[in-house]
Amino acid sequence: MATQSSTLYQLHIELENVQPAVWRRLLLPAEMRLSELHPILQAAMGWQDMHYYCFVTADQRFFTDEEVIDQGFDEWQDDTTARLQDVLTTTKSELFYEYDFGDGWRHRIRLEKSLPLIGAQPSEAICLAGENACPPESCGGVPGYERLVTILKDPQHDEYDELCDWLGTDSFDPAHFDKKSVNARLEAMHHYSPLLVHDELFEAFKSVQPEIDRLLKQGEFESDMIRQAFIDQFLLHIM
Repeated sequence: MATQSSTLYQLHIELENVQPAVWRRLLLPAEMRLSELHPILQAAMGWQDMHYYCFVTADQRFFTDEEVIDQGFDEWQDDTTARLQDVLTTTKSELFYEYDFGDGWRHRIRLEKSLPLIGAQPSEAICLAGENACPPESCGGVPGYERLVTILKDPQHDEYDELCDWLGTDSFDPAHFDKKSVNARLEAMHHYSPLLVHDELFEAFKSVQPEIDRLLKQGEFESDMIRQAFIDQFLLHIM
């Protein structure tokens, strides 16, 4: 469920050191916790939530695993304890989102403007704009991605077929971006489950959504947490 907020933040997110630039512009609640922002960034950029991540400011690091924090990472904080408005306090202030510590993907998040929530404006995340596809998961960071793009441009390359097999496609398009599809994913994640960040699960969800809606309409759930657990278990069962 999205955080209820009286203020919306317009954020610009750009994946560093990748050309042409991979970026998104999002509108979302200023009171959103960083832990809630994580799946939104994953879906908006096109990642699959397969690796650790952290958020970084000039003097703080926010991580996702309390057990890891307790094992000597004293300067790291739990990302469920901080909200966007705590770390982005003025226009043009920045936050960094690091994903996959092996490949080392670093995203620069900049607050472009804050806006009042007026009338019936939605308070969940919305993608306003963006350009280019994010790299495939576990492709070797920036150098690996650059090499991947080079090989895919040359079907005669010795490693072309092997790379296509690894990707599962020969039609990866670095320039692809579909705002409508991103917002459909964000809406599904907001109303149903953050698990829908995964492509395979989201595709399966489309065929069973009517059944989920029927069961949710019939069911009586004591809390949002129980409702969420029911949806998550249903989704995991269909895979």
